[in-house]
Amino acid sequence: MDSGVSVSSLGSLTKPESGAFVPLKFGSQTVVLKVVSSSGSENNYSFTLNNSNSIKLIRSGAVNCYNANSTITCGTDPAFPLQDAQAQGLSRIRSFTGPTTNSGYASDYITIDNGSGLTWKSCLDGPTGATCTGSFIFNTQSQAPISCGALNSANSGQGYAGYKDWRVPNFQELLSIVNVANSPAAIDTSSFPNWYHASVPVWTDEVSPLNTTNYGAVLFAFGSLAPRDKNNTGLTACVRGNQLQYTQFSDNQDGTIREFRSGLLWQKCANGLSGTDCSGGSASSLDWSGALVYCDSLTLGGRSDWRLPNVLEALSLMRFDVSASSAYIDNTFFPNTPFTNGSGDLFHSSTSWTLNPTNNLQVRYNELNQMAANNKTSPVVSRVRCVAGPD
Repeated sequence: MDSGVSVSSLGSLTKPESGAFVPLKFGSQTVVLKVVSSSGSENNYSFTLNNSNSIKLIRSGAVNCYNANSTITCGTDPAFPLQDAQAQGLSRIRSFTGPTTNSGYASDYITIDNGSGLTWKSCLDGPTGATCTGSFIFNTQSQAPISCGALNSANSGQGYAGYKDWRVPNFQELLSIVNVANSPAAIDTSSFPNWYHASVPVWTDEVSPLNTTNYGAVLFAFGSLAPRDKNNTGLTACVRGNQLQYTQFSDNQDGTIREFRSGLLWQKCANGLSGTDCSGGSASSLDWSGALVYCDSLTLGGRSDWRLPNVLEALSLMRFDVSASSAYIDNTFFPNTPFTNGSGDLFHSSTSWTLNPTNNLQVRYNELNQMAANNKTSPVVSRVRCVAGPD
């Protein structure tokens, strides 16, 4: 920029004291660049910026609303407002192509996620064909990347389905294909046949910060993430494409946190906590109805369209690149998040458990099984963090 000219403002973007502009919100936005010369004259320049990394979270799959124990018509009971099934339109539609094959690779079945752009090997390691028949191969965690790597040299070096960049998925990628409404396999079984196993999970490539002998793994009998000893055996999925990264945040300095990959806006402090570092007050415990009503009635950051997050939204905050002494969440933007490396400090979601709707699905940001189903009428140690958007 010419000498004597400075940037005074950039539309709805702000210029923090660090000097770096806050990243774009979800999708695209029009901004106005105000240029002020040394003589004081001003010129405004309007332009549109696009965030090419933005992607809405996939719909959880929930189709019904519930009270404490049975199905209700969505929106008819003020004690159970704005549940997962009502907010499905805010998430991206599930859209998969496959199992299908590429020309010249008639036996190499793949499934394409049309939302994220990821390409999956349709079958877990072992089963084959369009319906993934045959026995599973059970691998230790160290064997999983070897199995996926072998796909890159298949077909005389052309790679499985003609691709040579197969790898083990991370947690965010496995989370992106969970469908909690399906049973017994919490996945779209027409696109991912025979991914069900009652007790053996699918490996991720992410090590636990608390215990480095454990790696994250997703059990598609429930759709839950749980640590697993790397020397035990698990199932292996393989994926290719641009890796889904941990999301990026910005603190709006008004008690809200903007998440840029999905466009969600989060309540910074868990319910009951306050202050810039969420150290004031004490975290509250609510039953499911209380959590739904609390978020539905919340006014924060100039907004009143808050809701209780669905289980995939709550799980999307999970991180493994943290210290062992902190919650498995971005502690810079969500400080003092309640967690206990045990059975406590669950966070409510708006998703009921299809197999037993007296329970809702809850998330804990710690080393234990990171998703659980608890009775809706018991607060136990069930915390609340609300969400708005995406926008």
